[in-house]
Amino acid sequence: MQHGIMANADSFILNKPDVTPAFNAVNQGYDVWLGNSRGNNYSTKHGYLDMKKDAEEYWRFDWQEMGQFDLKASLDYVIKTTASQKVAYIGHS
Repeated sequence: MQHGIMANADSFILNKPDVTPAFNAVNQGYDVWLGNSRGNNYSTKHGYLDMKKDAEEYWRFDWQEMGQFDLKASLDYVIKTTASQKVAYIGHS
């Protein structure tokens, strides 16, 4: 599950457990993975850039890169980790 603009993965779990998308999917037997895009409060770590010292380079990315590289990397990670043949993707914006 991937959140939309100006949000984070909390959008799939912040409500009563019986109405949240993530918990409903888990209760139906799905293995649920929650993605967090660059630039939200859960994505402040970087492999080698410091968010404050390297601010200009740290924040130099766009929506196309996130869709082209980040989403693919996330899905590849889930597939590799779970050894699953199929992935269902749920996103919103």
